[in-house]
Amino acid sequence: MSKDDLYVMRKRKKIKLKDLSAHMGISISLLSRYENNLYHFTERNQKMYEDYIINKKLN
Repeated sequence: MSKDDLYVMRKRKKIKLKDLSAHMGISISLLSRYENNLYHFTERNQKMYEDYIINKKLN
């Protein structure tokens, strides 16, 4: 799944950056830079990002 697809899914599920950053243990600004293609995650962080968004239930 592409990063753009995950971003759309995160928005659709109404997952806040605050909740995602708390789960991953990284800052909100780092997540924001990642979603704006200004920063690249390690493979481990990428997997955590994908898993959280895919497995999160709809609000």
